[in-house]
Amino acid sequence: MIVALIPAKKHSSRLHNKNLKRLGKIPLFVHTINYAKKSKLLDDIYVSSDDKKILKNSEILGCKSILRPKSLSKKTSPMNLVIDHFIKFLKKKNIKFTGIVLLQPTSPFRPKKLLDKLIKIFKKRKLTIITVKKIDNEYLKGIIINKKKIRTFNQKYFFQNTQDLPNFFLPNGSIYIFNNKKFLLKKEIPIKKLFTWEMKSHYNIDINYPEDFKNAKKYV
Repeated sequence: MIVALIPAKKHSSRLHNKNLKRLGKIPLFVHTINYAKKSKLLDDIYVSSDDKKILKNSEILGCKSILRPKSLSKKTSPMNLVIDHFIKFLKKKNIKFTGIVLLQPTSPFRPKKLLDKLIKIFKKRKLTIITVKKIDNEYLKGIIINKKKIRTFNQKYFFQNTQDLPNFFLPNGSIYIFNNKKFLLKKEIPIKKLFTWEMKSHYNIDINYPEDFKNAKKYV
């Protein structure tokens, strides 16, 4: 059984009430719900939120709701704790499942049919799947300054010619698929066996600031 988790808290510090802001004609979080509903391989879709308005509208759209504690809805609340709360909620309901698809509302654009393609890979290969974006590989030559400690990001690449550096990718926040039992081993998304899928163009938009939201409006 594969279930989707859509975390959509009420408040956000960098962009006020971003999950409720209308992108096009619908709230931001609804874009992700509508995408998840098109999947043929998801068994259930859950929305985790501290906002009763978001939860009510999610239920109207056919999702199941989880009232998230305020303690897990702060700007400093790690996503791993939200996922852990979700797993415990399902266990209390005696719901058996093997995989979690994490879909964050801040990534409103995803390629059609990609989700089911990735779920099939997950079922077949038993790997954690993360969508990524390619970024400037010169970051590999960077220097990290943390308080009084200074160190190179990676000594191996520090003096290497830029054209000889490997490709460098970052998670784009769009789709994560992982095994719930493996998550519980360390209370974090397992990355020992990892499969990545590169996204390009507007599919990499991750809305956290007003300028991100303004940019996203160009694509609706």
